Amino acid sequence: MNNTIEAILTFWFGELDEHGYAAEERNKLWFQGGAATDAAIRTQFGAVHKQAQQGELDHWAGQPRGRLALIIVLDQFSRNIFRG
Repeated sequence: MNNTIEAILTFWFGELDEHGYAAEERNKLWFQGGAATDAAIRTQFGAVHKQAQQGELDHWAGQPRGRLALIIVLDQFSRNIFRG
Protein backbone atom coordinates (compact mmCIF):
# COMPACT_ATOMS: atom_id res chain seq x y z
CA MET A 1 0.00 0.00 0.00
CA ASN A 2 1.14 3.50 -0.77
CA ASN A 3 2.58 5.21 2.32
CA THR A 4 1.05 8.55 1.35
CA ILE A 5 -2.42 7.01 1.13
CA GLU A 6 -1.97 5.48 4.56
CA ALA A 7 -0.66 8.77 5.99
CA ILE A 8 -3.75 10.60 4.72
CA LEU A 9 -6.16 8.01 6.11
CA THR A 10 -4.38 7.85 9.46
CA PHE A 11 -4.28 11.64 9.75
CA TRP A 12 -7.97 11.96 8.96
CA PHE A 13 -9.42 8.97 10.82
CA GLY A 14 -6.79 8.22 13.47
CA GLU A 15 -6.37 4.63 14.57
CA LEU A 16 -9.52 2.65 13.85
CA ASP A 17 -11.16 0.69 16.65
CA GLU A 18 -11.91 -3.04 16.56
CA HIS A 19 -15.10 -2.32 14.58
CA GLY A 20 -13.31 -0.18 12.00
CA TYR A 21 -14.66 3.13 13.32
CA ALA A 22 -12.66 6.34 13.41
CA ALA A 23 -11.18 7.46 16.68
CA GLU A 24 -13.60 9.63 18.66
CA GLU A 25 -11.10 12.49 19.01
CA ARG A 26 -11.05 12.93 15.22
CA ASN A 27 -14.51 14.54 15.46
CA LYS A 28 -12.80 17.65 16.80
CA LEU A 29 -10.51 17.72 13.76
CA TRP A 30 -13.45 17.35 11.38
CA PHE A 31 -15.85 19.79 12.98
CA GLN A 32 -13.79 22.22 15.04
CA GLY A 33 -10.45 22.30 13.22
CA GLY A 34 -8.95 25.76 13.33
CA ALA A 35 -5.81 27.56 12.21
CA ALA A 36 -3.46 24.92 13.63
CA THR A 37 -5.28 22.13 11.79
CA ASP A 38 -5.28 24.14 8.57
CA ALA A 39 -1.54 24.78 8.89
CA ALA A 40 -0.80 21.12 9.64
CA ILE A 41 -2.74 19.97 6.59
CA ARG A 42 -1.09 22.61 4.38
CA THR A 43 2.36 21.58 5.60
CA GLN A 44 1.88 17.82 5.50
CA PHE A 45 -0.38 17.46 2.47
CA GLY A 46 -0.19 20.66 0.40
CA ALA A 47 2.08 19.09 -2.22
CA VAL A 48 -0.11 15.98 -2.36
CA HIS A 49 -3.16 18.20 -2.89
CA LYS A 50 -1.44 19.93 -5.81
CA GLN A 51 -0.56 16.57 -7.38
CA ALA A 52 -4.15 15.41 -6.98
CA GLN A 53 -5.49 18.62 -8.57
CA GLN A 54 -3.21 18.06 -11.55
CA GLY A 55 -4.48 14.50 -12.02
CA GLU A 56 -1.17 12.93 -11.05
CA LEU A 57 -2.85 10.73 -8.44
CA ASP A 58 -5.83 9.57 -10.50
CA HIS A 59 -4.47 6.01 -10.37
CA TRP A 60 -5.34 5.98 -6.64
CA ALA A 61 -9.01 5.73 -7.64
CA GLY A 62 -8.40 2.14 -8.76
CA GLN A 63 -8.41 0.85 -5.19
CA PRO A 64 -10.85 1.56 -2.34
CA ARG A 65 -8.37 3.05 0.16
CA GLY A 66 -6.74 5.13 -2.55
CA ARG A 67 -10.11 6.40 -3.73
CA LEU A 68 -11.04 7.38 -0.19
CA ALA A 69 -7.71 9.18 0.30
CA LEU A 70 -8.23 11.04 -2.97
CA ILE A 71 -11.69 12.18 -1.86
CA ILE A 72 -10.30 13.39 1.46
CA VAL A 73 -7.48 15.29 -0.24
CA LEU A 74 -9.63 16.93 -2.91
CA ASP A 75 -12.71 17.62 -0.81
CA GLN A 76 -11.80 17.93 2.86
CA PHE A 77 -8.18 19.05 2.67
CA SER A 78 -9.11 21.70 0.07
CA ARG A 79 -11.29 23.35 2.70
CA ASN A 80 -8.38 23.49 5.14
CA ILE A 81 -5.70 24.48 2.65
CA PHE A 82 -7.67 27.37 1.14
CA ARG A 83 -9.69 28.55 4.16
CA GLY A 84 -9.78 32.31 4.62
